[in-house]
This record gives sequence, structure tokens and C-alpha cells, in this order.
Amino acid sequence: AYDATNDYVYTTDADAGLIRVQNYAGGDFTLVRTVDMTPYGDEPTSVAVGPNGNVAVSVVGPQGTLGKVVFVDQNGSVISNVTVGYHPDMVAWSPDGNKVMCANEGEPDDWYMNDPVGTVSLIDVSGGLSAPLVSDIGFTAFNSQQAALEAQGVRIFGQIQDTINNTSTPSTVAQDLEPEYITVSEDNTKAWVTLQENNAIAVVDLINLQITDIWPLGYKDHSLPENALDTSNKLDVIFMANWPIKGMYMPDAIANYTVNGNTYFVTANEGDSRDYDAYSEEVNLDDITLDASIFNNQAFLELKENLGKINISSASGDIDNDNEYEEIYVFGGRSFSIYDASTGTQVYDSGSDF
Repeated sequence: AYDATNDYVYTTDADAGLIRVQNYAGGDFTLVRTVDMTPYGDEPTSVAVGPNGNVAVSVVGPQGTLGKVVFVDQNGSVISNVTVGYHPDMVAWSPDGNKVMCANEGEPDDWYMNDPVGTVSLIDVSGGLSAPLVSDIGFTAFNSQQAALEAQGVRIFGQIQDTINNTSTPSTVAQDLEPEYITVSEDNTKAWVTLQENNAIAVVDLINLQITDIWPLGYKDHSLPENALDTSNKLDVIFMANWPIKGMYMPDAIANYTVNGNTYFVTANEGDSRDYDAYSEEVNLDDITLDASIFNNQAFLELKENLGKINISSASGDIDNDNEYEEIYVFGGRSFSIYDASTGTQVYDSGSDF
């Protein structure tokens, strides 16, 4: 994070458990100080500078415990800290500086035996940073809407493992949704949150402190000429081509802007799989069986120069649950996209420009 008032750049160092503060005057980095975050958790995950120059840091706690947001002044002194949700992954200030938001991803443990709920924490700092007030905004109200959300295209597929009985139980919607990144509207009344693994966006009402919508982002058709991509690292050249695959946008970072009274949000379509010791959706084409009535050329597609090296999802594409895949889904969109912030409708995608 960059503070233009003093040319300070703040970076997280997860391995060392600290924030590094550097001066960037003159175009060179000079270390000013470090701020130890280990009293507040295992590692810092995000740092953001507020309009007043104060700094907010999200810190992950030990596995299965709640995280913290720590407030630091420009001199590197810790002012206060508050408890937020499980695995806080990103922290952001509202434009007016009165609110700080934290995306609590709620990732499962490596063995998928515990899947904490994903939440968004709203921290009211309008009364000062010495006494911040926290409100946790969750998704439990959507637990009863799982079938409808899945039908719309929201990916909900977590399975909590019982290693003693060798069984599994589906995660609830609240457990499965994983908030990743936040952008706050210019009028400070609304926020949009990426749910990366779920390929969706959550809309947060900051006045009534509730999530009003979950918007599926759909899929990118890589069979269209404008969505060509290079799928293999086994060629000596960049080979842009069209293939019968669909990209799950799965954005990480998100930002918003307003033009002529219309607000849009922009997403960086990174893509991310669920890949844990007890469960991984990440496979290659030769790990699954394609429906021969749709794909009569699996052996050709499996060639390493074609689709044999690109990671695909085993959690999506088997539409009729017969262990044969009618569609092939890959991670990310290799693009950035722009959406109408009032409806969630995509109005632009950078296609194959990258």
C-alpha cells in the first residue's frame, strides 16, 4: 500500500510476520522501520492506508481460529486491534475513512475436516481508531438457497471429511463461500466482494449490514475467436487457438469507478482451484472421462501440445453425474472484466488481449 503524503510504501512479509515500511522518495526504496505482527497472529495477509494516513493490517490466526485487524499510525505504533473472522485475506478502507472492511476467507484446513464460515467484517472507526466497533456480516441466510444458487452458476461443492468414519458431509453455503477481495462504493453505502473459488460476487449493504445479492459470473467460452488462449507449455512458440473449454472467471482483485452516474466494478480474473491434502479439484484431462457423444476426440485433446497440460476442474462439467464430463472447465479468464455494478451484468472483457 502506498501513502502519497509521505512517500511511504507498506508491504506485508508473511514469512517474517511483519509489516515493512519503506520510503520511496526519489524512486529508491529505503527501509524506515518494521512493525511486528506476531503478537496478533501467524502472518499478515493485507495492508491498506486510510485517507488519514493510518494503516490497517489483516492478520491470520492459527488454523481454525479467528483473525485480527491491527491499526497502526504513521510512526509504526500499534493503536488498537480487533477480532474479525476466519482467515482474513484482504483489508480495505472506505473512501470517507470511517469504515474498514475485511474479507474473511474462511478456508478449510488441509484435511478438509473443518470448514469455517466465510464472512465480511465491517469495522466502524468513525469514533477513532482507539475504540473501533466490529460487525460481522455472514452468509447463513443463504444456506436455504443452495439449490437456487447452484442452478444460477454459483459453485458450492465443499465436502467436510470425517476421517474416522471415512465419510463426508457437504459444506453449507456459509461455509463454502470464500470472500477474497473488497471494493467500497464512492458513496460509502455499498461494497462488492469477490468469492473467488465460487466464481461469484457478493453485494454488501453497508447501511443495513447485510449481504443482499450473490451474483454468479458465468463462464468464458474459449471456442469463440475473441477468446483464444495458449493452453500448453510444451511448444516453443506462443500458440493462440480456440478450444472446447470454458473459463471460470474466478476473480481475485476488484475495484470500482463511476462514469456519468453509472458505477462499474472491474475484476482481475486470476482463477484459483481448491487444492488440499484431503481434496483437490485440480486434474488434467487424462484424469477424467469425457462424454463420447460430445467429445469424440479425447485422445487428441489429451496431447500435451493441446489440452493435456492445462489444469481443469473435476468439480464442474459432469452435468448428469454419470462420471463422464459433458463440459470442460478451466481456472480463470486470462483477462480483466468490467461489470455494471447495479446488476452484475458483464459489459466488457479483455478477451485474448493478454
